[in-house]
Amino acid sequence: MKKGQGKREVVPHVVLDSVKSYFKIDSDRELSKILGVLPSGISKVRKKGSANGVPAEWIIAIHKATNWPIARIEFLCAGGKK
Repeated sequence: MKKGQGKREVVPHVVLDSVKSYFKIDSDRELSKILGVLPSGISKVRKKGSANGVPAEWIIAIHKATNWPIARIEFLCAGGKK
């Protein structure tokens, strides 16, 4: 590990953490492989927070990967509040 690159705290994100829990995985890198997105994209969405939403393409990818109804994913995108 390079100097200054210690482990960083992961910013909680309702949707991403729910999908990780569903697949019983620990890292965002594994999640990015499942969803077919770049790990940097996962990081950017985490840093923006749940309020800014998840890209529409990701909602479809989550639906295809988990078979969750789109309504459930939208509910999670709203932070579990509707």
